[in-house]
Amino acid sequence: MEKTLLANTKVNNYLDTFAKTLLGSLVIFFANNIRVPFYPIDFTAHTLAVFLIALTQRPKVALFSTLLYLGYESLGFSLNSGASTLWFLSTKAGYLFGLPIAAYVISLLSRKISGFKAVMVGQAIIYLCGASWLAAFVGLENALYYGILIFIPSAVIKNYLAQFISKWLKK
Repeated sequence: MEKTLLANTKVNNYLDTFAKTLLGSLVIFFANNIRVPFYPIDFTAHTLAVFLIALTQRPKVALFSTLLYLGYESLGFSLNSGASTLWFLSTKAGYLFGLPIAAYVISLLSRKISGFKAVMVGQAIIYLCGASWLAAFVGLENALYYGILIFIPSAVIKNYLAQFISKWLKK
């Protein structure tokens, strides 16, 4: 009897993790469609979605959610106009590569330090990955300006929104 209960518990844990991962990836997928076109990188809401997932889920679930989202992008399932299965060759690739790392780190850190500080570290990871990659396309100076500096005000707003929404979701 105990083995059956333990097996059912493991199955339920796997199903719970799968459901949360799928939901998280879909939240990122749809949030990515909320965008303000800009060159060379658009303003999008998908980082806000990553912050929310990282603040409300376990580190592995946050990581898997972002990886599954990147899987959608790789298969061409994207709401973006001009979407390509070759996203990893585009100017935005560095930012997308940074999402899983940031999601995992934010989720891990938010258990030890304030969510606001954890998101700031995660945002720095995304910026570092993104601007490093972008520099190959537009040069280092332009990558720093167009890939980081112009996004700082929106990043602060997203961080505050993520704190507010995640606290509301946890209730």
